[in-house]
Amino acid sequence: MLRLLLLLSLALLAFAPSGLSADPSVQRLLDAADLMPDVEYGKVGDRVLHMDIATPKIQTSAPMPVVLWIHGGGWEGGSYKDSPAIILPLYGFFTASIEYRLSGEAPWPAQLEDCKLAIRWLRANQKKYHINPERFGVWGHSAGGHLAVCLGVAGDAPPSDKDAPYAELTSRVEAVVDWAGPTDFTDPASMNDLLRGLAAKLCGGPITEKEAIWKDASPVLHVPVDVPPVLIFHGELDTVVPIHNSERLKSALKQVHGHFELVRVANGDHGLRSLRGQPPADPDIQIVLRHVIDFFNGTLKQ
Repeated sequence: MLRLLLLLSLALLAFAPSGLSADPSVQRLLDAADLMPDVEYGKVGDRVLHMDIATPKIQTSAPMPVVLWIHGGGWEGGSYKDSPAIILPLYGFFTASIEYRLSGEAPWPAQLEDCKLAIRWLRANQKKYHINPERFGVWGHSAGGHLAVCLGVAGDAPPSDKDAPYAELTSRVEAVVDWAGPTDFTDPASMNDLLRGLAAKLCGGPITEKEAIWKDASPVLHVPVDVPPVLIFHGELDTVVPIHNSERLKSALKQVHGHFELVRVANGDHGLRSLRGQPPADPDIQIVLRHVIDFFNGTLKQ
């Protein structure tokens, strides 16, 4: 019963624009976790990068597995202050919601490099936070789903800047959850006018001028044979990111015999929920969240 109540409460906050603390049911969830907001994990020039950390109030002697949430917003907006991963400390996970530079601040691959730095910084501070450096998962929605998949296919690739902080540490992850993330900027069936405009801003120009960058930012073109397990959710009625993106990712993972699952959410929009007045989404958000929890339990608590 407690598990169901928690998931029902979390459904109220998923993608909430008003922040985690705005809803009293969310506050009850937060009372079960220790929160560390606005922890600095890096700097780029004068730009400070933060993460919000949440940990279980009651911890075991074993180091905790880690799940990082990466927010959406078309790479040009969104906030690390809204994270459905806040439920995971209740299941023994250390969680952090990552801030990264937006496309108006820096072009690709700055966003991915920031996420990789956050992972390396946490590994460098594993003893301080009592975390397991061999059990890192990532979870993101939309642009955040794209970055989560990019982290999954990046493997042990070093940072592009050899002088980057903690460059001796890996930014490898062991599990990926992708909610409706773009995966192939070069595939016409995966793109629409909205995505093309956002991708052009992210990559510093249209594909006709920046083809190499558009390809570099397309994770389906770089899937390794040792890709970690990937769990994908995508609404069949998504008009923001066509579901063909997730079909492309599925095909790429299948080619390397990766461990993956694609869940098509019937009647689901970009937020995996149904449109007003339309039949309910199937599976609904509570079942989706339960599936995510079970996936991370299975992949990061082995």
